[in-house]
Amino acid sequence: SEIEGVQAQLRYAQLRVQSLEQEIKSVKQELEQKIIMHSFLSRLNTLFAFTLTVLAVLTTGVFLSTYFEKYYGTVSIGVNKPVVKHMTDFSANRKKNDLGVLQLNLDTNLDPLFDWNVKQLFIYLIAEYVTPANSLNQVVLWDKIIRRGENARLNLHDIATKYYFWDDGDYLNTIIIQLTFEHVKYLKCVPINPDDEIIDRQNDWKYQNSITGTWYRWKTTDEKQNDHIEWRVNWLNVAPTSYLGVIVYLTTRDELNSLHTSLAQLSHLLSNNPRPVVIFHEGDLNDTYIQKSLAKTLGDRTPLGFECIQFSNSSHQTRFIHRRWSHKYFHMCRFFTIMLPNHPLLTLFSLYWRLDSHSYIFGSKPIEDPFEIMQERQIQYAFIMVNEEADHYATGLFELFNEFLNEHCLKLSPSVRQTQITWFGRYSLAMFFTNFALANVSLFRDHSLIRAWLHMVDRNGGIYRERWGDAPIHTLILTQLISRNHIVRLRYFGYMHRQEYTCASGVQGDLCKKQVQPFLKNAALRYYHYQDGCFPSNQNLLCHYYPEIT
Repeated sequence: SEIEGVQAQLRYAQLRVQSLEQEIKSVKQELEQKIIMHSFLSRLNTLFAFTLTVLAVLTTGVFLSTYFEKYYGTVSIGVNKPVVKHMTDFSANRKKNDLGVLQLNLDTNLDPLFDWNVKQLFIYLIAEYVTPANSLNQVVLWDKIIRRGENARLNLHDIATKYYFWDDGDYLNTIIIQLTFEHVKYLKCVPINPDDEIIDRQNDWKYQNSITGTWYRWKTTDEKQNDHIEWRVNWLNVAPTSYLGVIVYLTTRDELNSLHTSLAQLSHLLSNNPRPVVIFHEGDLNDTYIQKSLAKTLGDRTPLGFECIQFSNSSHQTRFIHRRWSHKYFHMCRFFTIMLPNHPLLTLFSLYWRLDSHSYIFGSKPIEDPFEIMQERQIQYAFIMVNEEADHYATGLFELFNEFLNEHCLKLSPSVRQTQITWFGRYSLAMFFTNFALANVSLFRDHSLIRAWLHMVDRNGGIYRERWGDAPIHTLILTQLISRNHIVRLRYFGYMHRQEYTCASGVQGDLCKKQVQPFLKNAALRYYHYQDGCFPSNQNLLCHYYPEIT
């Protein structure tokens, strides 16, 4: 029994030892975990404090780097022909006050005023003078914003005052003019005024009036072309009864056969409501026999006019011309990109429909007038097919477009993000097939941002250097600025351009082949049928994006 008691005590002691070992192990683990946590938090706190210290030192250094900087610039100011007129100020109290009229000369170099912390300069010329009522009077005569990177060396002569120089009495005697500037060190975004980018260069392209024979230089501003009160047209067949819309072509004598086919299709499908047709040419269609022949093709119910234009190979082109294409192709692209909407003919109409000599509309019966559809639904732009531009024919175009957006503080619109940018962030090259396009005349002529974009493209020279087409140029700006419900796709008749065609929505199989068969004349060529009017099929991001009229 004593042995059993000793054994029991030993077992109890062993169990007690095991229990103590587990308790010690548990306490040890807790202590180790607390030590680890304490070490991590301590290190994190130390790192955070050090980071704040470094940032504080850097901030102080940044502040001190420009705080003691002394800005200076050389300035020379002159005044020409100062005149003081005592006249009625109709903009204020209608009393007679002094009005200062003068011309200014300014020669200055403001480059030293820029450093890494200066985003732009706001400079202005101030006239200071003394009156019995005030010891100091200041009037701003002229101002200008100079952004970093722009030319800060000004050499201006005989510039007029930008603002009227009125005094509220007759005390404009002794005047001191000084140049003042302000730094703008933080600038979110200041958009460029689109009208400042529109340059009337008295373009060396010309157009001729078909009645008077007078030649005019082309302008690309929104001003009236050479102060024409109303452009006169020598209409064949009959004069227009409506000036809602006009159908325009640009063609040559070599394309007469295809032009006859295109006009015949127009005459058939628009027989319910014939619309005026105007053919632009470079003088090779002045022959009376040719004009009467084309007028006969259209029929005596359709007005037909001819506008002679003259292209040039000088100032607007770059020195480097894309060699794989003829000059006429580049002229055509520039004509439809920026020049056509600024021809005085279009001041007579609200809408225009652009077609090419190889553009054929077709269907089994006359169609509803697309001009009336656009007017009723307030549509700004209509197309029928979409395509993709070849990558090597759009080199630098999307980069220029992004530069344009940045200059005008614009973000990519939802339509651009969905149709012009792929999943990988690249330019999709998707574009409207603009050899068929209906547009509001004012869209490309009067919309300030669209005009600014077209002028930017024209100045860049990419049309001639890279072979940029009017299709991607117009597509980019339209998807950016025109709302989705103001652009439509017409799908209620068929369309063919050269070797590519699409039938009306719902017309398929043998019926489609029957309608297009008259235009498949060359057995040696391969013709491409786009069932949904999209290339390459529905993979094109523009395909079915805009509302469709079927």
